[in-house]
Amino acid sequence: LTDVCVSATAGREITAGMTRARVLLALWAVAAPAVPADAATTDSSQATTVSSWSVGSAGMEQTCAIRGDGTLWCWGNNTDWQLGDDITASRSTPHQVGDATDWTSVSTARSHTCGIRAGTLWCWGTNTYLQVGEETVGGSTTPVQVGGAEDWISVSAGSFHTCGIRRGGTLWCWGTNVGQLGDGTANERPAPVQIKGAGEWTSVASGGTHTCGIRATGT
Repeated sequence: LTDVCVSATAGREITAGMTRARVLLALWAVAAPAVPADAATTDSSQATTVSSWSVGSAGMEQTCAIRGDGTLWCWGNNTDWQLGDDITASRSTPHQVGDATDWTSVSTARSHTCGIRAGTLWCWGTNTYLQVGEETVGGSTTPVQVGGAEDWISVSAGSFHTCGIRRGGTLWCWGTNVGQLGDGTANERPAPVQIKGAGEWTSVASGGTHTCGIRATGT
């Protein structure tokens, strides 16, 4: 990524960055999978650069990306339902998730994925660690809305938990907790809980058993 990188998300094994308003998503693989017809392949680096995507996220076993028309596409391993297409078969090429055209953000992790649609938050995959935001352990093969709030502006899915920021800069986290939720306890949280007392947040990144964020003050 170049010096015009404007944001980044650090996961357990992958760091991904955004470059421009119109992002060129580069996907590296031992054998680059087939992609939509508007893709251009660079043989020398085995990277497939797709010009019609706006944002993407690479998890441990799956990748998801949003196209310029607001549709969401995922591919990779699907044994934990993390592709959100209502089946458990893995995908070697991008496959559309539902028919919604208002996706604005997506974040992939180990066994679940979360995304934002018009301010509403949606997650899917296994919920073993309550990271999907449902009250019961299980999970969902398709996107399920997390709560009823309509002011989510960002989300970051970690291996065992998820955090997100709502309008006004409030930070919320949920899932298993050995300290990574930042709520001063080690209690699991099946639904988003606000992380209080830290001012206004502008960015958050969820890892394996840790979380990092940036406040409006730049700290």
